[in-house]
Amino acid sequence: MDLNRFQRAAKLQDAGQIAEALKEYQSLANAITDVGEKASVMLNEVNCLSQLGENEQARKRLSEVYNLLPEHSEMRVHAQFTEALLYKDEGKDEQALKRLNELLADHGKLLRTPSHEFLWREIQIRRGIVLSELGRSSEARPILEEALSFEELANADRGNDRGTVLYYLARSYLDLGEFILAEEKYVDALKQDLPEGFQPLAHYELGLVYYQRKAFARAIQEFELAESKTDESCLSKRSIWEWLSVTCKHLGLNSEADRYEKLAKTP
Repeated sequence: MDLNRFQRAAKLQDAGQIAEALKEYQSLANAITDVGEKASVMLNEVNCLSQLGENEQARKRLSEVYNLLPEHSEMRVHAQFTEALLYKDEGKDEQALKRLNELLADHGKLLRTPSHEFLWREIQIRRGIVLSELGRSSEARPILEEALSFEELANADRGNDRGTVLYYLARSYLDLGEFILAEEKYVDALKQDLPEGFQPLAHYELGLVYYQRKAFARAIQEFELAESKTDESCLSKRSIWEWLSVTCKHLGLNSEADRYEKLAKTP
């Protein structure tokens, strides 16, 4: 494999230039004859197609990878992990979790070998996130706590991923009523390079933490930050205004409470 071309494609993908990265991966895959190397590059194509919302094409390419690989090839484990990520991108969290659990059950011994342990850690990170999103916070908590110790998340280039893990761990603590721990992790998450859309959610949920702890002034600050940052694709301003109204009443800010209540009721 031409490693320079592969690294160039990976840099394009990391920089968000997904269409350009896809073209580079496709060109590289066509030039490779080694089955394992070809499959590896094709899996990167699948990830790019998924990121572009081309899920049907992504599944078609993934099927080609499965057909290419021998039945007992270790690369099939990577293909199954990519399939789990594809389920996640499609919003099929239950199927994603099922595939991730199957990977651990069927290939646990392989995944704990030095050459594959990095993949085990990636699987655990994704399992923790999916469990949190499914509301299974008590199961997500220990996985995400352990994930923060993984060497990959200490890498400056993975600040986005570390922020995501911190966010979902904070959310799990919030669900479990562990408000002091939740505050700590939300604050840490907001110091990271969070993925797009996560900042308003983190501020909003940190506001809920402060509300539960009766730190109403701090709750208002966080709700206002969430209001200023949300584009409403992941968090509606109506929900924020409702909490601002309730919280302002606790501080006797009745005119502000009435204003937010009217905003929340505006069609």
